[in-house]
Amino acid sequence: MTNKNDPNVSPTDHFNVSRIFSIYIVFIVFSLAFTLITIGYINVKKTTLNSYDKFAEIELNLFSSLFNIYIDNHIAALADHAKSPIIINSVMNSGEYNPTLDDVLNEIRLVGKNASFAVIDINNVITQKDKDFSALNESTSARISEVIAEKIDSYFYFKAHHSDNSKLILGLIVPILYNGLSEGALISEVDIDINRILKKSTAINNNVELAISHKKETIYRNPHTNTGKSLIKISPLSNGDSFISVKLDLSYTHESMKNLAITTLFLSSLFMAAFLLVFHFIGRKLFIEPGEIIQKERLKTGNLNKQLVRTNEDLNQFVYVASHDLKSPLLAISQLSEWIVEDCEEILPAESKKHLRLLTDRTTRMQYLLDDLLEYSRVGRFNYEVETFSFTEIVTQAFEPLNNASNFKLHCKSVPETITLPKVPLEIVLRNCISNAIKHHHESQGEIHVSCDIINDTYCISITDDGPGIAKNLHEKAFEMFQTLQPRDEVEGSGMGLAIIKKLVQNYDGKVLIESDAGTGTTIKTIWPTLKDYTHGAI
Repeated sequence: MTNKNDPNVSPTDHFNVSRIFSIYIVFIVFSLAFTLITIGYINVKKTTLNSYDKFAEIELNLFSSLFNIYIDNHIAALADHAKSPIIINSVMNSGEYNPTLDDVLNEIRLVGKNASFAVIDINNVITQKDKDFSALNESTSARISEVIAEKIDSYFYFKAHHSDNSKLILGLIVPILYNGLSEGALISEVDIDINRILKKSTAINNNVELAISHKKETIYRNPHTNTGKSLIKISPLSNGDSFISVKLDLSYTHESMKNLAITTLFLSSLFMAAFLLVFHFIGRKLFIEPGEIIQKERLKTGNLNKQLVRTNEDLNQFVYVASHDLKSPLLAISQLSEWIVEDCEEILPAESKKHLRLLTDRTTRMQYLLDDLLEYSRVGRFNYEVETFSFTEIVTQAFEPLNNASNFKLHCKSVPETITLPKVPLEIVLRNCISNAIKHHHESQGEIHVSCDIINDTYCISITDDGPGIAKNLHEKAFEMFQTLQPRDEVEGSGMGLAIIKKLVQNYDGKVLIESDAGTGTTIKTIWPTLKDYTHGAI
């Protein structure tokens, strides 16, 4: 890095370095952007084509299903009528014209009045037919023979409609059976309105061309102009001679994708050009002024460190004064009051003795308060090592000195038995919690349950007593400094215990919770992270 204050480095050198570096950065960014655009375009194109392929497949399957159902229903209806005695009789007695047959054929018209029929005997000769029935071609005649010979159950074929391009003619051939034997065939030719079927499918839109072919001859095609690339899907119908094809126009999609790529590349180029100008402008500052900025920050950091050192020295001096200069007069006052009681016990009235005892209690309370204040001020100022130790053992060590009268029972449970935590802070927390449980108990005896569990990568340490409990509306107040929930003349204390606990645990990114209600006992839960690096923590 060049130095702004170096006399051997000219401003031009700074400018050239900045320009070369900015061009280098822009080249890398532009290359990366172009590569990402290319990859994105290929992926979008591939995904779009796959989507259109699936769409065409779905449309083809849907239309084929609808068309086959439409044809199968017509064939089933025609097959039922082919069993009519009049039709059977007209075939078996083909030499005689049966006038009743016309009435029967009028009853079995499948689609409006645009239908025609023919009856064919076993020799493949037309015995009866409508005047509108058209002649059969050679391939259809061969299929009629297969139907009469019962080689196939039925057969359908298509013809182009002579007057309406939106329709086509569907021919249906079914056998005429008598006593289970084929005696001939019944043929029906009906008009089919393709639009009625298309309305049940989404295929009828500007991008889809539908075509129906029979024997390589296109019978029907819905109007559509294909201007470019397309996707074609073909599906055979059940007669084996007819096909349905779906042609999906992709020209608009390809054009849109090409425009998208060109627009994206153009915008990226504009962005790169703007980036070059901005980076070229700020590049000089990046190479000329960073040393000066760093030096200023170093000076500022040095001043802050000096202020922090002075603050710590002042705090240490305060701690020394509080622990010696303030406690010494309190101790002297306490001793003097005790000496007065001893020397003048016989001459002092009862009221004076009571006042002296109160004086002694107040000085003792003040000493406790100073001790707790000192302990509270130390939180966050001293480092304690993380140790692995027995949880049951540390709980027992904290409990035994506090249970002077041996009236309270301790129940300790830990899973696991060995834990890893800052030991000294945990001892302080346990000692304050157990002391509160004994000191604030409404009976002279009771039980204290201490447990440790691992929950969600945290040590959950609970201290539960069977004391009078804490009302829910006082839970937050209990953590405040100098707060006691009972009069100090009844229960001696500084009101700092829970405040110290809260500050200690929070210093290690933990939490403290109270679970209690009036008359139901109290549970103090402290939650300590297990996976945290505690070596930087301090109390």
